[in-house]
Formats: sequence, structure tokens, C-alpha cells
Amino acid sequence: KKEEKEWEERRERATAELRRLRVEEEAARSSLEALESQVKAEEDMLLAQRKATEDVLAEEERKAEELTEAIALAGQQQEDLRQQFQELEQRAEAGAIARETIVKLASEGRQR
Repeated sequence: KKEEKEWEERRERATAELRRLRVEEEAARSSLEALESQVKAEEDMLLAQRKATEDVLAEEERKAEELTEAIALAGQQQEDLRQQFQELEQRAEAGAIARETIVKLASEGRQR
């Protein structure tokens, strides 16, 4: 009888311990699932941030290319304007020389 009672108590303790371990296992499993879900959410957030950063970088590179092209075009336009200005200066000099010549010839014509 005593042995049966001891065996019954051991069986009850083992059953209780098994239940406690199953509860701990389920809690650990739930905790692991929550952590996995959190890690997945953080990974998704990091991927979204990376994509946004890459998009901003690509846009900045595009703007830099446009700016470089605009600077090159402005440089060419400046050179074109400089050449036009030189041509105008040359024409103005030629016009001044022509006026002087006309005035000189007119003056000589009057003197005759």
C-alpha cells in the first residue's frame, strides 16, 4: 500500500512537472514566434529604408548629371557670347575706321 501510494505521488509529481514543462514550452514557443515576427518587421523596415535611400541617391545622381550638363551648356553659351562680342567689337572698330575715312574724304573733297 505504502509503495503504491509513493508510486502514485511520484506519478502525480511527474505529471505535474510534465504539465509545467509543456506550459513553459508553449510560452517559449510563443515568445520565439513573437521575436521572429519582430525580426521580420525590422527586416522589412530596414529594406524599405534601404530602398528609400537608394531612390533618394538615384534622384540626387540624376540631378547632379543634369547640373553638370547645364554647367557645360552655360560654358559653351558663354564662349559663344564672348565670340559674338569680339565680332561686334571688330565691326565697331571697322565702322569707326570707315567713319573716319568718310569724314577725311569728305573734308578733302571740300578742300578741293
